[in-house]
Amino acid sequence: MRVIGREDLVNDPELATNEGRDRRADELYSVIGGWVAANDEAEILQLATEAGVPASRIFSVPDMMNDPQYLAREMIQNAHLPDGKSFRVPGVVPKLSATPGKMNWTGPRLGEHTNLVLGRFGYSQSQIDEFRVNGVI
Repeated sequence: MRVIGREDLVNDPELATNEGRDRRADELYSVIGGWVAANDEAEILQLATEAGVPASRIFSVPDMMNDPQYLAREMIQNAHLPDGKSFRVPGVVPKLSATPGKMNWTGPRLGEHTNLVLGRFGYSQSQIDEFRVNGVI
């Protein structure tokens, strides 16, 4: 609260405990959210770091897909469809040195289990065939 200029909240006795902060969570989130919305990300992170407040960016998907650290830790990996088309997928988490994990399978082919699933819902093979003819599946 000091970082965002709210000494009134720093000195509020009700906010001295977690229980008090919980009771007023909506108010606190509103104050913090308003301050964040009105300031530059780099400035916010710098001020938080200088004040010893844990803070981090919230990455968008494009941020993750291009971040050097994500890429170095193989958090985004290339995979291939059965037709050879390349696409990117999340990597294995957590990263363990003795058993790092790896992706062995990208999943079933499109439609591979359609008959099985629809059959379990009670559709007959002739109904499923009709769905295909009519472009439903």
